[in-house]
Amino acid sequence: MAPLASQKLAVDLIGLDFFDPEAMEEAVQGSQFEHSLDVPGQFHGTVVQARNERTRLDWGRYDLPVIARGPFAPDRMTFGALLNEQGNSLVNGLVLPPGSMLLFREGEELNTRLSPNSNWLTIQLDRQSLAQIGLEPSNRGVDAWRPDVESDRVLRKKILKNARFIESTTHRAREAGLLAANQSINDIEDDVLVVLTRLLGARRVLPVIASHQGKEEALRIVRDAINYMEANIDSPITIAEICAALPTNIKSLERAFLHTYGIGPKQYLSRFRLSNLRRMLLRASGGERVLTEAYLACGLPHFSRAAQGYKHLFGELPSLTLSRAQS
Repeated sequence: MAPLASQKLAVDLIGLDFFDPEAMEEAVQGSQFEHSLDVPGQFHGTVVQARNERTRLDWGRYDLPVIARGPFAPDRMTFGALLNEQGNSLVNGLVLPPGSMLLFREGEELNTRLSPNSNWLTIQLDRQSLAQIGLEPSNRGVDAWRPDVESDRVLRKKILKNARFIESTTHRAREAGLLAANQSINDIEDDVLVVLTRLLGARRVLPVIASHQGKEEALRIVRDAINYMEANIDSPITIAEICAALPTNIKSLERAFLHTYGIGPKQYLSRFRLSNLRRMLLRASGGERVLTEAYLACGLPHFSRAAQGYKHLFGELPSLTLSRAQS
């Protein structure tokens, strides 16, 4: 959908009637995330993106659990909140319940498995805004807070109310509505700055992930393994080959993926290949030859087996996805 704009505000709505990894790449503005669907089913989602002269805000809802990885925007810090009512999410090796809040440094890498019916919001802040209220976060790592006071729950409700209002402006392009939505963005930013002042000041912070030796090592193993998978996506590599290339042992590799995404490396590799196949088919043009080339490009030489795995995960055969892309 084309953005609505006023002098100070632009709002985009991304409606997802099926799992589309490419459309979800910049779910957080200025970032670049790879997405994989974690469980079989018919996927639906929505991402609302708003920005004014000072702030970038993104609000997303996905009905099925999704795995995402990649760097946040390099020019701003990113505050994130898990707004869903139920279900824990994994974020950089931490198990976080609904209501949890996070602060990522500029360009920090995200590794997450979002819970079913996830509801998340990010707002990007520059260090100057934080310095103006006396906050000087460290230059490395991720701070994470679990909700444990009533004010955190009140904040979540206020943020959700303002985010819903911003989304409503995509359905009514009236200038007054856009101006009110712009105020909603400012209100969310003010609330976030207030809560960050309280949380950082009170030091109610879980261990900074980047300095936690065990989690840092697990994230390094996962990062190196996925880089190897990406570099060899057109080859039917094995878990033993990945271990030899890093190098690490199978037990450490298995543990690192379970801590980071809740699934083992073999499951991750399978979802990674199938999600990349879907990405290619949704943007492809051509017939049976294109489908064959896509299978091989994703390291899936057993076409029948790959087609059944694809249908199990996405609810349709690859040929149907290709037909949709060409219609």
